[in-house]
Amino acid sequence: MGVLSHLASDPVTHAPQILFWPLLGLDFPDVSLLNRPATIATETAAAVILLLAARSLRRQNRLGVALHEGRL
Repeated sequence: MGVLSHLASDPVTHAPQILFWPLLGLDFPDVSLLNRPATIATETAAAVILLLAARSLRRQNRLGVALHEGRL
């Protein structure tokens, strides 16, 4: 569900050349949607959440298990 919902809301779905690169050609189109403040803010927030989750798992000595086995 997470992958499908992400694809539905991701700005690259507006440019199939990016979503299916390099299947639709090797050119990488210039997409102004990727430079929007909202896109930058959500990508920054996602990076912060991932870093905080990794930090929490590391403190609990569970980061290795999460990375190697995919279990939390």
